[in-house]
Amino acid sequence: MQDAQRELLNRYWNQLMNLTEVHTFANTLVAKEIFTQREILDFFAGHNEQINNCRFFNSLLDKDATAFDTLLQWLITTGRDRLARKLAPGGPGITPFREPNDEHDPSSPIETFSFDKSKEPLKINVQLATEFRDSIKFNPNLPFYSCRSSKRGRVLIINNFDFDGTDHKTRNGAQVDQANLLELFAQMGGWVVKTKNNKTADEMRQILKSFAKEKREKRCDICFVFIMSHGSEELKETIIYGRDGTYLSTSDIQSYFTNEKCPLFRGKPKVFIYQVCRGNDIDLPQTFTEFDGKCKNKEEQQQAMSNSRNQSISHFRPVEDMLIGYATMQGSKAHRDPYRGTWYIELICKYFMQLAHYESVDNLLVKVDEGLRTRMSEYGTVQTSEHISKGFKKLYLNPGIFEENGKVSKFESSVIESN
Repeated sequence: MQDAQRELLNRYWNQLMNLTEVHTFANTLVAKEIFTQREILDFFAGHNEQINNCRFFNSLLDKDATAFDTLLQWLITTGRDRLARKLAPGGPGITPFREPNDEHDPSSPIETFSFDKSKEPLKINVQLATEFRDSIKFNPNLPFYSCRSSKRGRVLIINNFDFDGTDHKTRNGAQVDQANLLELFAQMGGWVVKTKNNKTADEMRQILKSFAKEKREKRCDICFVFIMSHGSEELKETIIYGRDGTYLSTSDIQSYFTNEKCPLFRGKPKVFIYQVCRGNDIDLPQTFTEFDGKCKNKEEQQQAMSNSRNQSISHFRPVEDMLIGYATMQGSKAHRDPYRGTWYIELICKYFMQLAHYESVDNLLVKVDEGLRTRMSEYGTVQTSEHISKGFKKLYLNPGIFEENGKVSKFESSVIESN
């Protein structure tokens, strides 16, 4: 099949997905020896007709031009002339199709899923800010963080892709995710990025604890933690595997960044992004307790009240200022492309580079899920992301600019630390 023909099929992919009785067309291709009967039976074995169509047309893209011509003939003979005209506007005996009418055609099916066979990784090109969005002007009725210093933030990326001596497969494409994230934060400016690859669960714990307890002179506006690995669930907890098959839970990770244990980022926005599968179909864990931590006994409460009266101290909740993003919902698997990286991280990089100059981070994660909403694999599988706020305010990354002496200045670069 010619590239132009593939492009047309991809362009009208959603309408192809909504066709009925596609198996009759498929049987025609069997007669022409383009597919085998066994292949057709496999394509249409499922109960969901749209997913069956997705499997079938995805394989059709790899066939020669005869398959495309046969599709056009079938569409015409079954009364689907309109779609045939879209796919072959200049074909013999086909009346040219006027594209602008599509937009107002009430009979056109609602777009649902798309399948992108591109093997080209995302090209990072950050849209830089020209004004600060963290102000009352843009958030008149909402609390927000002020993030305008030249020390914009610190980023920790833990990326496990090789798993020696375990049943876990190599995470092909994971290094593409890492490269995209490094380029994203480098272009935004003002970030110190630390990367760690292929660590055991114990090594990850030590890295996270050390990162959370860095010295006060490293204070900055924002904290990002990306962890990319294989994952599952254990006792209603999302768990992340180290390269040796041992694991730690996401709730453990977040416990290292409470206000008590992590004074460096106290009162600062902390964003956790987990690119992992999340195991079996169970409810999300409920970990809320009074004051988000251990309750004090009466003597401890009285001592705390005395301290507040006699000392000038800052009061804070143990757990707050956290935004937690999961690639998928509890009970589901996350998709990863061996050439382009994971769906979730690719879309994070895409929307952050395009919209972080304008949108808040929580809104960007909503955009990411909208991107997932219309994406389908060649197997007909889809993905839904999730994010959870724990006392999190509006956060703007203000890429490319910082405030100095009351004026807007531009970043030159970020710092990358790796080993």
